[in-house]
Amino acid sequence: MNQIIYNLKNNQPNNSNIKTKKALYMTIFLLFIIMVICFTTIYFFKQYIKEQNEIVSQNLANNFKISTLYSNSTNYDTSTTSTNSNTFVIGILKIDKIKLVYPILSNCSDELLNISPCRFYGPLPNQPGNICIAGHNYIDTKMFGKLSSLNTGDIVELIDLNGNSVNYNIYDKFEVAADDISCTSQDLNKTEVTLVTCNTINGTRIVVKAEKI
Repeated sequence: MNQIIYNLKNNQPNNSNIKTKKALYMTIFLLFIIMVICFTTIYFFKQYIKEQNEIVSQNLANNFKISTLYSNSTNYDTSTTSTNSNTFVIGILKIDKIKLVYPILSNCSDELLNISPCRFYGPLPNQPGNICIAGHNYIDTKMFGKLSSLNTGDIVELIDLNGNSVNYNIYDKFEVAADDISCTSQDLNKTEVTLVTCNTINGTRIVVKAEKI
């Protein structure tokens, strides 16, 4: 009889172990909730910043003809990139097929790329040579997010500092390694535009080339 009572006592749940497990589960649950809140906050904050940059970009495009945004000088050496330009907005890039309208910023930096596509090499828009324009490839299709859907024969439009609108016909689209800058080569006998964005899937660069019609 005593043996039976002893066995029953030993088989009863240990309240201390139960409390320890409950505390552990509660801690894990709380950490999970905190992580979800943090990731959600970061995501929406990044989206907010992106939306604010989009507003800045569109305001620049809408006010492109205001003289205070750019100088009247169109002199530019196409053999080198310009890092000390007096201009800020040097033109407008339009691609009707993908409903893209953005100002082209004269210089290129991480900060400026968050606002709008930037010239990273070449002349001013519609000048002889190859103006190379870089833009982010956002998953929500902002900036150059739809660049991969363009095909040969599609039209790219550039509006320059003088208000001239020039159409360019896309004649090539390809991908290159991230460190391949051959697409920036200059031919002063041609007037063309090169659009470049990243392929976030495989780490390459998507290049779209178009020549003046």
